[in-house]
Amino acid sequence: MALQAYVNYLYTSLPAQAESTFEYIRAYVSFCVQKSNNWLAFSKALMYRTRNEIDRSKTMDRSLAQGQALIDQFREGQSVTFMEKIDVVFACNYPMFWGVQHELAKHYEKLGVYMSAYELLHRVGIHEDAIRCLFKAGRHTQAVEAADELMKTSTTQSYNLMCLIGEMKGDHTWFERAWEESNHKCHKAARALGRYHFFENDFAASIKYFDLALSVNKLQLEAWFTKGCAHMKIEDWKGGAFAFGSVISIDDRKVEAWANLANCYTAQKRYFDAVNCSEQALKCNAKNWKIWNNFILFSMETLQFYKAVRGIKTLLRHDQLESINPSLMLKVSDCFIKRYVNNERHQADPDLVGMSD
Repeated sequence: MALQAYVNYLYTSLPAQAESTFEYIRAYVSFCVQKSNNWLAFSKALMYRTRNEIDRSKTMDRSLAQGQALIDQFREGQSVTFMEKIDVVFACNYPMFWGVQHELAKHYEKLGVYMSAYELLHRVGIHEDAIRCLFKAGRHTQAVEAADELMKTSTTQSYNLMCLIGEMKGDHTWFERAWEESNHKCHKAARALGRYHFFENDFAASIKYFDLALSVNKLQLEAWFTKGCAHMKIEDWKGGAFAFGSVISIDDRKVEAWANLANCYTAQKRYFDAVNCSEQALKCNAKNWKIWNNFILFSMETLQFYKAVRGIKTLLRHDQLESINPSLMLKVSDCFIKRYVNNERHQADPDLVGMSD
């Protein structure tokens, strides 16, 4: 039980896509599966292993089979008594039957097996997610008709369903309706309106709606990112830097956020910060030649000759020869002369600031 609690902590605190996370959790989960004597503890450990293996191409088949086995064991006759099953139910926090099916449906949706996900979600009565999967499967007319029918028969107002209908029909008035009828509390509608105004090039309105959405829930990574792009469009570099910084605080492996944050710092002439952000982006994706190009330019601006040379060597290794032209080589040579012949330092150099203090 203690190990499973620790595994749950790892799931909520470590980056989901990191290879180190997969290997770290696998050791604990394998031990729990092998050593669990209780039926419920074993099932929970198997569910953790299913979640851990679904993102790996070599293990996703086994993950789906394990998820189906967790569903089948509810139907099959077993020698385990009811009291034995619920012995540690509060410690395990094991989901009910419909929750296990929902878990497998989410895995199917993640892998693009939309019709299987639809069938599971429709069976357990999670209609909005079922309609979304039906739409993703290419059955647009059927999905829209099902959403309209659900809207008519529903006894309560479903603002998320209104947003879903708006997405499927491409009609932003549904987002506005959901926002107004929810008394300005449906953050999903606000996010949808923010995206709509962004693609309509109304960036001020987009920022306004994203601010409203994020005031309700600040852990919306895509909302922060799109908001940051809107700030960049209107050249509000401080606002953009704050938005992309919020993205990184949620997920520090978001390469595009690091790259855009570097561009925001460059516009503010904070070149050393731009270099640091570019280095963080390259740690996550060292094959992106555009980031390497920016890294070289920022390094030359801060007179960090050795970093510029490292960037050029990397571009050569990746056969990005069109980026290496005579103009760039002249700038690198000028950087070398300024730094090591004339012994110049950039006025914002942290080492120089430290010496003056």
